[in-house]
Amino acid sequence: MIKVYKDFFDSDCLEYIEKSIEKSKNTANLKSSFFYWGPDLIQQSTPVIVYDLDDADILLERLKEIVVFERKVIFMIYFWPMGSYIPWHDDGLVNFTATVYCNKYWDIDWGGLFLYREEDKILAEVPEWNKLVVQTNKNWHSTTSVTKPLYCPVVMEDGRVTFPPIIRTTIQIFEEKEEKLN
Repeated sequence: MIKVYKDFFDSDCLEYIEKSIEKSKNTANLKSSFFYWGPDLIQQSTPVIVYDLDDADILLERLKEIVVFERKVIFMIYFWPMGSYIPWHDDGLVNFTATVYCNKYWDIDWGGLFLYREEDKILAEVPEWNKLVVQTNKNWHSTTSVTKPLYCPVVMEDGRVTFPPIIRTTIQIFEEKEEKLN
């Protein structure tokens, strides 16, 4: 089942998220999706940059209000450059996954949409600031290719054009994997 929560985290959690994202940009502790994903997920995707969050208790406390966890919960920041995507998959042995969208502004034309199947329909979630998408039953899902380069013009509400660095950013949340049964 897919559940969507808009404006999920409170201001303290959002401050933690913003500080963690900034901290992660200035560290040598970054990995790529090639470290975590197998060939079926990588396909032709540009590598996604991944930062492990080891101290996300503030986020976990809020999540416990909506989900009961049986195992350790893992938090990672994902930076999605142009050309990155994830093909259709079901998250294998993981019982719980969630995505928090961390861009205060994201245009639907920049890609990076979360797609999922419900019965015979394909539905989409557009990345929106502080939206949490939770999956608890291994739905088939994917993320469309990001089409926005790191720097591209953005027209502000007052008509000014700026070139801010914007990269699609999410926090991915996973409950530790089940043990494989022989």
